[in-house]
Amino acid sequence: MEKREEIIRLWLDEWNQRGTALQCDIKKYFHKGNQTNAEWYFKNTMNDGNVEAFDGMSLIE
Repeated sequence: MEKREEIIRLWLDEWNQRGTALQCDIKKYFHKGNQTNAEWYFKNTMNDGNVEAFDGMSLIE
């Protein structure tokens, strides 16, 4: 596994000890050449009961 993948795996493993994803939706995406731009919505609940929700955008190359 590449170092980048290891870092992402460690971050996800640690995050999943603190909360639970409730919803993760890809609203839309655009792909051109070697790039994809994705707009998404994420909602989670933390172990302390706090619920968080937010929109995001990722550029993937």
